[in-house]
Amino acid sequence: MAQKDWFSLIKSAEKIALVGSSTRKIHYKFNDGREMVEEYNLDTGVLNKRAWKKNNICKNDKWDVEVGEPFYLNKQENIESIGIKESNDSPFVVHRVTKTKLEWRIRNTPFPIDNYKVSVDSTEKCITIRTVNKKFFKKLPLLELQRLNLTPNQSSLHYSHFMNTLIITYDKPPELLSFEKKLAMELKNVKVIDDTDMNCKPS
Repeated sequence: MAQKDWFSLIKSAEKIALVGSSTRKIHYKFNDGREMVEEYNLDTGVLNKRAWKKNNICKNDKWDVEVGEPFYLNKQENIESIGIKESNDSPFVVHRVTKTKLEWRIRNTPFPIDNYKVSVDSTEKCITIRTVNKKFFKKLPLLELQRLNLTPNQSSLHYSHFMNTLIITYDKPPELLSFEKKLAMELKNVKVIDDTDMNCKPS
């Protein structure tokens, strides 16, 4: 998806905003039935969370987390209500963003740093993680780059290991930084509603 297409999709979506003491949440409804929720830090403007709900005939209320800590949203909750999902002993990924970097933290990865082989796949536009002992394999899609049709490069990739967590960062390319500024300007125009308006009747 090219930058123009992704921006056009965002711009054409039905959007409402909810402002709290430290965050601003945006709820999107797209023409194809999908929904997206984003949460931004008011002080920094950085995205804290992004989750998607796909349109389906079963009316499944499951939200898929793209950015931020895992959470659940069920039909008794509105976009203001976020619960943190408990972890287990298996490795799991948390994707975060900062002003200048994309970041992934793969928790419950106890192997030493020398065991990990992390590389960029420019064809699939993803990050691939392998271990020398063949105990772990994972592909992390670079969705932010895919949406802008940008090709990733190995020189922007960095990784470290700390307290059973593999930390991977990718430097945001100039095109992504420029797009985020453009998006921030667009989202300033979104209508802000009171939190009481979010307690709507179930459909």
